[in-house]
Amino acid sequence: MAAQIPRILHQTWKTEQIPPAMQAHAASWKQHHPDWEHRLWTDAMNRDFIRREVPGFLPVYDSYPHAIQRVDAARYFILRHHGGVFVDLDFECLRNIEPLLQDRQFVVGTEPEEHARTHGMTAIVSNAFMASVPGHPLLQRVCEQLPLDEVRHRQRNAGFSHVLHSTGPFMLTRACEDFGPSAGVAILPPALLYPLVKEADGRIGEAQLSSTQHGLAYARHHYWGSWWH
Repeated sequence: MAAQIPRILHQTWKTEQIPPAMQAHAASWKQHHPDWEHRLWTDAMNRDFIRREVPGFLPVYDSYPHAIQRVDAARYFILRHHGGVFVDLDFECLRNIEPLLQDRQFVVGTEPEEHARTHGMTAIVSNAFMASVPGHPLLQRVCEQLPLDEVRHRQRNAGFSHVLHSTGPFMLTRACEDFGPSAGVAILPPALLYPLVKEADGRIGEAQLSSTQHGLAYARHHYWGSWWH
């Protein structure tokens, strides 16, 4: 029998003091998953985890020029080690997500097509929501690729683009494409997790979904992106 994704919800913030604006979203996950284990990882806890569990990666981790890169990297390693669901604090839960995890070993979702077109891509696999069994080979590929992508994309990009390519959604998208179709791996359409779109002027609106896709969302990402402000 295939392993199941553990019912552990991981979230991360700088300290244990979650900003008031994010507290309601964090509470929404506990409301819809009262029987799950909930873990909040602080920056200090993330670094300590890397130091203990993957000490060979610590020099790369400490060398990242942007704090969000350390947050990104830590979540991949934590999820590979513990399994469960890692979700950003600007993600609002609308209903229990267990149906999305049933009979699956790795679950992510794509951002709205509008986002992909903006960046000249066919799809963007977001790392704002990731679910996995411990030790999944796709996560193993991601973790092995992180040091290589940091060097490669530090040379080619700066700032916002550097983050996206080296540790963020663009890197995860490449990893999923390279991994290819596999049993137990699900890349969900935007309607289920990303029904909102961030416009060029920063406003949040409804993504362009078909009439049959409206109302299907289990959660929705609000794209607050404190790291790019």
